[in-house]
Amino acid sequence: MTGLQRVVEERLGLPVVDGVGAAVKLAESLMGLGLTTSRAGGYEKPLPKERRRGRPADRPRTPPRAPAAPPRLPPPAPSAVIRT
Repeated sequence: MTGLQRVVEERLGLPVVDGVGAAVKLAESLMGLGLTTSRAGGYEKPLPKERRRGRPADRPRTPPRAPAAPPRLPPPAPSAVIRT
């Protein structure tokens, strides 16, 4: 990213931080401090978890939908009725 970093800095006139270089420096500083992963509670039993199976209890079961009915035709107009 060094080439792109220089182009962006020149065009915008702003400093650009290279993400890879910053990550490497951070890792170097952590190693220099001698920091390690915490060992506290490594063998502690995990907390119990509530297990849910199926749908949640607060959501009611919905019945399956019926197939859509065919559209109903409007009744014929009174003038169109033939009387015998």
